[in-house]
Amino acid sequence: MHSLIFIVFKFCLHMKKNLVNITGIILLITACFYFTAEAQSTNAAIKKLTKQRDDFINKIKSLGFIPKLSAPAIVFNNPPSFGNYDDSANKLEMSDWETMKPELKEFFNAAAKQIGKGETGKSYFEKSIYQWVFIHELGHWWATGQRLKRDHYKSEMAANRIAAAYWRKMDASLPGLILSGCKMTIASISGVVPEGYNKENFFNSNYDKLIGTPAYSWYQAIMIIDAFNELPKPTFKKAIAAE
Repeated sequence: MHSLIFIVFKFCLHMKKNLVNITGIILLITACFYFTAEAQSTNAAIKKLTKQRDDFINKIKSLGFIPKLSAPAIVFNNPPSFGNYDDSANKLEMSDWETMKPELKEFFNAAAKQIGKGETGKSYFEKSIYQWVFIHELGHWWATGQRLKRDHYKSEMAANRIAAAYWRKMDASLPGLILSGCKMTIASISGVVPEGYNKENFFNSNYDKLIGTPAYSWYQAIMIIDAFNELPKPTFKKAIAAE
């Protein structure tokens, strides 16, 4: 990359192009640097998630379970829910900090500021999306392979139960951060379930409409807290084995 830039720059000087042309080349070089850095950051994220995916699957195997699907592909395409398991293609769709919309980055920046504890928007994004949501979606991958039939609410609860059990074991500092975010979400959103409706039935009946909305975030926050509050606390093995 650096040798290419040097050749281009020397060529411009040799040809004695006017200032406008040289300025254009400099802008092009700057853009090259920017997109190269962006690509490197995304590649690093893919490597991290690939390792995490493989660790998750190996942990399942170590407990005596046999996955019935191959490891899902990981793609960055910024789905509305930040993470999504596409069972029709066996792939995990994830958000990418580098290409995410500015207003979404600002959401994480604001949340990190409220949480404090040295969190930045990017670090909070990586912990909540690349760690929590990613394992949650792998829970859906597991359920799909096992051909478990559940309604939407029970399916999301099961995935949250798996994620809660996994992170209690793998990183004891993460649950507290996730719960703090959930409590902030619940406090900032109200009126999700219309009066007279059962929250589970309303979720199941309106699932497709709720995806990507604040109401969906509220529901996930409620379910995550419920998953962590379950007693006795299910082990990862028990969460995986649940029918």
